[in-house]
Amino acid sequence: MNEYIIHKVGISLEAKFDYEDCLELGIIPKTDIKKLVEQYLTIRKLQKERYLRLKYLDENSDKMLLLFIKLCGEFSFMQIWSVKGICFERDFDDELEFLGINRNWYESPIDITGNIKYDWVKDLNKDTSGAIPQVKIYRIERNIIYEIRKRGIL
Repeated sequence: MNEYIIHKVGISLEAKFDYEDCLELGIIPKTDIKKLVEQYLTIRKLQKERYLRLKYLDENSDKMLLLFIKLCGEFSFMQIWSVKGICFERDFDDELEFLGINRNWYESPIDITGNIKYDWVKDLNKDTSGAIPQVKIYRIERNIIYEIRKRGIL
């Protein structure tokens, strides 16, 4: 692998939502997070990692956060990374990570269009097991919280 790899980092809508709406820490410092993560990736010279958890001290709130970062693509000398989720460091649990619950959480997208793309009740009725898959629960929770905040109910 070439030692001159350019790392580009993006902040996903879900990470922005986690920071601003769930953790209620104000406006996400995108530039600071991108810069620090890119510096870390450049110094670390990662070779096979596709998923990272990084601690980040938010200077505005003086809180230690945990960033969930995923490799999204590789092009020649460039790697594209995305911050997929953010939580307080104290809320992280190794057991949830081991069980895959954290992965389901940070991979559940937020629908900002307001259009219903699927009817989860119909999906549930078609499902013979009668249980909602965990990924759908996280997706539903994030969308409900997003809609409530957007409409100013909370």
